[in-house]
Amino acid sequence: MSINEGLTYCIKTLMKARRNLLDKVLLPYGITASEVMILKNVYENDGITQDELGEFSLVDRTTISRRIKKLENLGYLRKERDEKDKRAFRIYKTKKANELYELINKTLDDFQATTSKGITDEEKTVILNVFNKAVDNLRKDGYIVS
Repeated sequence: MSINEGLTYCIKTLMKARRNLLDKVLLPYGITASEVMILKNVYENDGITQDELGEFSLVDRTTISRRIKKLENLGYLRKERDEKDKRAFRIYKTKKANELYELINKTLDDFQATTSKGITDEEKTVILNVFNKAVDNLRKDGYIVS
């Protein structure tokens, strides 16, 4: 098997295409694909702590802090100190984030529809199972810590 036919090459190609699309669509809003996961996680878990957000996003503390600050400065998120644990911060979506969330979802739905053309539900299930096994293997061998 050539390198261009390998599993990791295919994953990299899909992720690069997704990132390029999101970067292009979101350019007028001042955000990039790397901030999309944060917005989606906050939208779906409004009031999530900054630490939980970092765990969900698989991003280190410094990076998550920087991205939250950027999204806060752009008006998409707001950060408040946790009332029960004064050391923690909770992250909330704003009205501006709600409007952008619809665009992000439409873009991702369209991308998903394009990538899955001609693939049966059974084939999608097999692919998902293979990817989940690959992720489990990485966790078992310590490549993913979460």
